[in-house]
Amino acid sequence: MVSANIMKTKILKLALLGSVFFAACDKAPIESEQYQKLIYLVGAQDITRTVELEYSNKPVETFVSVSSSGSLNIDKDVQVKLSNPLSIIESYNDKYFEADDTESFLKPIKTELFELPNKDNLWIKSSEEIFARQAILIQTANLHTDSVHAIPITIDHVSEYEVNPKLKELILLVKLKNNFSGNYGMLGTRKHLGNNSIANLQKNKVLKATAINQLRMYIGDVSEVNTTRDSQTVLLTINEDNTIQVSPWSSLQDVSGSGTYDPDNKTITLTYRYTLNAVTYEVHETLSYIN
Repeated sequence: MVSANIMKTKILKLALLGSVFFAACDKAPIESEQYQKLIYLVGAQDITRTVELEYSNKPVETFVSVSSSGSLNIDKDVQVKLSNPLSIIESYNDKYFEADDTESFLKPIKTELFELPNKDNLWIKSSEEIFARQAILIQTANLHTDSVHAIPITIDHVSEYEVNPKLKELILLVKLKNNFSGNYGMLGTRKHLGNNSIANLQKNKVLKATAINQLRMYIGDVSEVNTTRDSQTVLLTINEDNTIQVSPWSSLQDVSGSGTYDPDNKTITLTYRYTLNAVTYEVHETLSYIN
Protein backbone atom coordinates (compact mmCIF):
# COMPACT_ATOMS: atom_id res chain seq x y z
CA MET A 1 0.00 0.00 0.00
CA VAL A 2 2.85 2.34 0.92
CA SER A 3 4.73 1.51 -2.28
CA ALA A 4 1.61 2.24 -4.33
CA ASN A 5 1.28 5.68 -2.69
CA ILE A 6 4.96 6.40 -3.38
CA MET A 7 4.47 5.42 -7.02
CA LYS A 8 1.45 7.73 -7.37
CA THR A 9 3.43 10.59 -5.81
CA LYS A 10 6.29 10.10 -8.27
CA ILE A 11 3.90 10.00 -11.21
CA LEU A 12 2.22 13.21 -10.03
CA LYS A 13 5.59 14.97 -9.69
CA LEU A 14 6.62 13.89 -13.18
CA ALA A 15 3.33 15.13 -14.58
CA LEU A 16 3.79 18.51 -12.87
CA LEU A 17 7.38 18.79 -14.11
CA GLY A 18 6.24 17.92 -17.62
CA SER A 19 3.52 20.57 -17.62
CA VAL A 20 5.99 23.20 -16.38
CA PHE A 21 8.49 22.17 -19.08
CA PHE A 22 5.95 22.35 -21.90
CA ALA A 23 4.55 25.63 -20.60
CA ALA A 24 8.05 27.07 -20.65
CA CYS A 25 8.56 25.80 -24.20
CA ASP A 26 5.27 27.36 -25.26
CA LYS A 27 6.27 30.76 -23.93
CA ALA A 28 9.92 30.86 -24.98
CA PRO A 29 9.50 31.60 -28.69
CA ILE A 30 6.98 34.35 -27.96
CA GLU A 31 8.58 36.01 -24.96
CA SER A 32 12.28 35.82 -25.85
CA GLU A 33 14.39 36.69 -28.89
CA GLN A 34 15.40 33.60 -30.82
CA TYR A 35 17.98 35.25 -33.11
CA GLN A 36 20.54 38.02 -32.99
CA LYS A 37 19.19 41.51 -33.58
CA LEU A 38 21.04 43.00 -36.57
CA ILE A 39 20.35 46.16 -38.60
CA TYR A 40 20.64 45.81 -42.38
CA LEU A 41 19.81 47.33 -45.78
CA VAL A 42 16.87 45.58 -47.43
CA GLY A 43 17.96 43.99 -50.71
CA ALA A 44 21.67 44.08 -49.90
CA GLN A 45 21.93 40.30 -50.30
CA ASP A 46 21.74 40.90 -54.08
CA ILE A 47 24.44 43.63 -53.93
CA THR A 48 22.49 45.76 -56.44
CA ARG A 49 18.87 46.84 -56.79
CA THR A 50 17.47 48.38 -59.97
CA VAL A 51 14.81 51.08 -60.14
CA GLU A 52 13.29 52.52 -63.32
CA LEU A 53 12.71 56.27 -63.09
CA GLU A 54 11.24 58.90 -65.37
CA TYR A 55 13.28 61.54 -67.11
CA SER A 56 12.11 64.74 -65.43
CA ASN A 57 13.01 68.40 -64.92
CA LYS A 58 12.19 67.94 -61.25
CA PRO A 59 13.89 65.61 -58.73
CA VAL A 60 12.46 62.08 -58.93
CA GLU A 61 11.92 60.19 -55.67
CA THR A 62 12.74 56.59 -54.89
CA PHE A 63 13.51 54.74 -51.64
CA VAL A 64 15.75 52.25 -49.87
CA SER A 65 14.77 50.56 -46.61
CA VAL A 66 16.64 49.73 -43.43
CA SER A 67 15.31 46.95 -41.23
CA SER A 68 16.03 44.71 -38.25
CA SER A 69 16.42 40.95 -38.12
CA GLY A 70 15.18 38.77 -35.27
CA SER A 71 12.06 36.96 -34.15
CA LEU A 72 10.67 39.94 -32.21
CA ASN A 73 10.24 43.63 -32.96
CA ILE A 74 12.94 45.95 -31.66
CA ASP A 75 12.26 47.15 -28.13
CA LYS A 76 13.96 50.54 -28.54
CA ASP A 77 14.25 53.16 -31.25
CA VAL A 78 17.33 52.85 -33.48
CA GLN A 79 19.05 55.79 -35.13
CA VAL A 80 20.74 54.88 -38.42
CA LYS A 81 23.34 56.93 -40.29
CA LEU A 82 23.92 56.28 -43.99
CA SER A 83 26.65 57.43 -46.38
CA ASN A 84 27.56 57.10 -50.08
CA PRO A 85 31.19 55.95 -50.46
CA LEU A 86 32.36 55.63 -54.07
CA SER A 87 34.65 52.79 -53.03
CA ILE A 88 31.65 50.41 -53.13
CA ILE A 89 31.18 51.03 -56.86
CA GLU A 90 34.91 50.87 -57.55
CA SER A 91 35.14 47.49 -55.82
CA TYR A 92 32.12 46.20 -57.78
CA ASN A 93 33.60 47.26 -61.12
CA ASP A 94 36.95 45.67 -60.25
CA LYS A 95 35.27 42.42 -59.28
CA TYR A 96 32.77 41.97 -62.10
CA PHE A 97 34.26 43.68 -65.20
CA GLU A 98 37.48 43.58 -67.16
CA ALA A 99 39.63 46.69 -66.88
CA ASP A 100 39.15 47.58 -70.56
CA ASP A 101 35.36 47.03 -70.50
CA THR A 102 34.68 50.55 -69.29
CA GLU A 103 31.34 50.79 -71.13
CA SER A 104 29.92 48.15 -68.76
CA PHE A 105 31.22 49.89 -65.62
CA LEU A 106 28.69 51.20 -63.14
CA LYS A 107 28.83 55.01 -63.33
CA PRO A 108 28.33 56.82 -60.01
CA ILE A 109 25.77 59.59 -60.24
CA LYS A 110 27.42 62.90 -59.37
CA THR A 111 26.78 63.87 -55.77
CA GLU A 112 25.20 67.16 -56.82
CA LEU A 113 22.54 65.22 -58.74
CA PHE A 114 21.11 63.22 -55.85
CA GLU A 115 20.21 63.71 -52.20
CA LEU A 116 19.31 61.49 -49.24
CA PRO A 117 17.40 63.83 -46.91
CA ASN A 118 18.11 63.17 -43.23
CA LYS A 119 20.48 60.30 -44.03
CA ASP A 120 22.32 61.07 -40.77
CA ASN A 121 19.15 60.87 -38.75
CA LEU A 122 17.05 57.93 -39.99
CA TRP A 123 15.05 56.19 -37.27
CA ILE A 124 13.59 52.70 -36.97
CA LYS A 125 10.82 53.19 -34.42
CA SER A 126 10.06 50.43 -31.95
CA SER A 127 6.41 51.48 -31.84
CA GLU A 128 5.98 51.15 -35.62
CA GLU A 129 7.10 48.71 -38.32
CA ILE A 130 10.48 47.01 -38.09
CA PHE A 131 11.86 49.04 -41.00
CA ALA A 132 12.42 52.65 -42.02
CA ARG A 133 12.40 54.10 -45.53
CA GLN A 134 15.09 56.48 -46.71
CA ALA A 135 14.03 58.78 -49.53
CA ILE A 136 16.43 59.38 -52.43
CA LEU A 137 15.88 62.40 -54.68
CA ILE A 138 17.55 62.14 -58.09
CA GLN A 139 17.84 64.73 -60.85
CA THR A 140 17.40 62.60 -63.96
CA ALA A 141 17.09 65.22 -66.73
CA ASN A 142 20.77 65.13 -67.77
CA LEU A 143 21.59 61.46 -67.15
CA HIS A 144 22.86 59.72 -70.28
CA THR A 145 20.67 56.88 -71.47
CA ASP A 146 23.53 54.46 -72.16
CA SER A 147 25.30 54.70 -68.81
CA VAL A 148 24.59 52.33 -65.94
CA HIS A 149 23.92 54.96 -63.30
CA ALA A 150 24.58 53.96 -59.69
CA ILE A 151 24.27 55.33 -56.16
CA PRO A 152 26.29 53.56 -53.44
CA ILE A 153 24.72 53.28 -49.98
CA THR A 154 26.16 51.93 -46.76
CA ILE A 155 25.19 51.88 -43.08
CA ASP A 156 27.80 53.92 -41.22
CA HIS A 157 26.46 53.77 -37.68
CA VAL A 158 23.55 52.56 -35.56
CA SER A 159 22.67 53.75 -32.06
CA GLU A 160 21.46 50.34 -30.86
CA TYR A 161 22.21 46.69 -31.68
CA GLU A 162 24.77 45.85 -34.37
CA VAL A 163 25.02 46.15 -38.16
CA ASN A 164 24.92 42.98 -40.25
CA PRO A 165 28.37 43.13 -41.92
CA LYS A 166 27.17 41.16 -44.95
CA LEU A 167 24.10 43.34 -45.55
CA LYS A 168 25.36 46.84 -44.88
CA GLU A 169 26.12 47.89 -48.48
CA LEU A 170 23.84 48.31 -51.49
CA ILE A 171 24.25 49.80 -54.96
CA LEU A 172 21.10 51.39 -56.37
CA LEU A 173 21.03 51.15 -60.18
CA VAL A 174 18.93 53.67 -62.11
CA LYS A 175 17.32 52.89 -65.47
CA LEU A 176 15.55 55.67 -67.34
CA LYS A 177 12.22 55.87 -69.15
CA ASN A 178 9.69 58.43 -70.33
CA ASN A 179 6.01 58.49 -71.30
CA PHE A 180 6.75 57.07 -74.75
CA SER A 181 9.53 54.51 -74.26
CA GLY A 182 9.03 50.76 -74.31
CA ASN A 183 8.42 47.82 -76.63
CA TYR A 184 6.54 48.39 -79.88
CA GLY A 185 5.28 46.18 -82.68
CA MET A 186 6.25 47.69 -86.05
CA LEU A 187 4.77 47.25 -89.54
CA GLY A 188 6.15 49.21 -92.46
CA THR A 189 7.96 49.46 -95.77
CA ARG A 190 11.45 50.46 -96.88
CA LYS A 191 11.96 51.90 -100.37
CA HIS A 192 15.35 51.90 -102.11
CA LEU A 193 15.36 55.30 -103.81
CA GLY A 194 17.97 54.18 -106.33
CA ASN A 195 16.03 51.34 -107.97
CA ASN A 196 12.59 51.95 -106.36
CA SER A 197 12.43 48.43 -104.90
CA ILE A 198 10.24 48.10 -101.80
CA ALA A 199 10.68 45.71 -98.88
CA ASN A 200 7.97 44.96 -96.33
CA LEU A 201 9.01 45.34 -92.70
CA GLN A 202 7.75 43.68 -89.54
CA LYS A 203 9.56 43.66 -86.21
CA ASN A 204 9.21 44.24 -82.50
CA LYS A 205 11.36 47.20 -81.53
CA VAL A 206 12.60 48.84 -78.35
CA LEU A 207 12.27 52.62 -78.29
CA LYS A 208 14.70 53.85 -75.68
CA ALA A 209 14.18 57.05 -73.70
CA THR A 210 16.99 59.58 -74.08
CA ALA A 211 15.26 62.62 -72.57
CA ILE A 212 11.83 63.70 -71.32
CA ASN A 213 10.33 63.78 -74.83
CA GLN A 214 12.93 61.96 -76.94
CA LEU A 215 13.45 58.36 -78.07
CA ARG A 216 16.24 56.53 -79.84
CA MET A 217 15.08 54.04 -82.46
CA TYR A 218 16.90 51.60 -84.71
CA ILE A 219 16.03 52.14 -88.37
CA GLY A 220 13.65 49.77 -90.14
CA ASP A 221 14.11 46.16 -89.15
CA VAL A 222 17.86 46.17 -88.40
CA SER A 223 19.17 44.19 -85.43
CA GLU A 224 19.27 46.19 -82.22
CA VAL A 225 22.88 45.64 -81.16
CA ASN A 226 25.43 47.95 -79.57
CA THR A 227 27.80 47.73 -82.51
CA THR A 228 25.31 49.59 -84.74
CA ARG A 229 23.85 51.81 -82.04
CA ASP A 230 25.46 54.98 -83.43
CA SER A 231 25.44 54.14 -87.14
CA GLN A 232 21.89 52.79 -87.55
CA THR A 233 19.65 54.75 -85.19
CA VAL A 234 17.58 57.92 -85.35
CA LEU A 235 16.28 60.32 -82.71
CA LEU A 236 12.54 60.92 -82.34
CA THR A 237 11.43 64.15 -80.67
CA ILE A 238 7.76 64.18 -79.62
CA ASN A 239 6.41 67.72 -79.45
CA GLU A 240 3.61 69.00 -77.22
CA ASP A 241 1.16 68.82 -80.15
CA ASN A 242 2.13 65.12 -80.67
CA THR A 243 3.98 65.80 -83.91
CA ILE A 244 7.32 64.04 -84.23
CA GLN A 245 10.61 65.22 -85.70
CA VAL A 246 13.08 62.57 -86.95
CA SER A 247 16.78 63.57 -86.76
CA PRO A 248 20.18 61.85 -86.53
CA TRP A 249 21.16 60.18 -83.26
CA SER A 250 24.84 59.98 -84.14
CA SER A 251 26.59 59.11 -87.40
CA LEU A 252 23.76 57.98 -89.70
CA GLN A 253 23.78 60.21 -92.80
CA ASP A 254 21.11 62.42 -94.39
CA VAL A 255 18.43 61.74 -91.78
CA SER A 256 15.17 63.65 -92.06
CA GLY A 257 11.54 62.90 -91.44
CA SER A 258 8.40 63.46 -89.41
CA GLY A 259 5.49 61.68 -87.84
CA THR A 260 2.72 61.76 -85.28
CA TYR A 261 2.01 60.21 -81.89
CA ASP A 262 -1.49 59.00 -80.97
CA PRO A 263 -1.70 59.14 -77.15
CA ASP A 264 -5.06 57.37 -77.02
CA ASN A 265 -3.89 54.27 -78.89
CA LYS A 266 -0.19 54.68 -78.08
CA THR A 267 0.82 54.41 -81.71
CA ILE A 268 3.58 56.18 -83.63
CA THR A 269 3.42 56.82 -87.37
CA LEU A 270 6.67 57.80 -89.13
CA THR A 271 8.05 58.67 -92.55
CA TYR A 272 11.79 59.27 -92.75
CA ARG A 273 14.83 59.04 -95.00
CA TYR A 274 18.45 58.18 -94.43
CA THR A 275 21.56 57.20 -96.39
CA LEU A 276 23.45 54.00 -95.55
CA ASN A 277 26.35 52.59 -97.58
CA ALA A 278 25.80 55.26 -100.25
CA VAL A 279 22.14 54.26 -100.74
CA THR A 280 19.24 56.48 -99.71
CA TYR A 281 16.09 54.84 -98.32
CA GLU A 282 12.61 56.04 -97.45
CA VAL A 283 10.85 54.25 -94.62
CA HIS A 284 7.22 54.26 -93.51
CA GLU A 285 6.52 52.75 -90.09
CA THR A 286 3.54 52.31 -87.81
CA LEU A 287 4.52 51.31 -84.29
CA SER A 288 1.99 50.05 -81.74
CA TYR A 289 2.88 50.04 -78.04
CA ILE A 290 3.18 46.59 -76.43
CA ASN A 291 4.58 47.26 -72.97
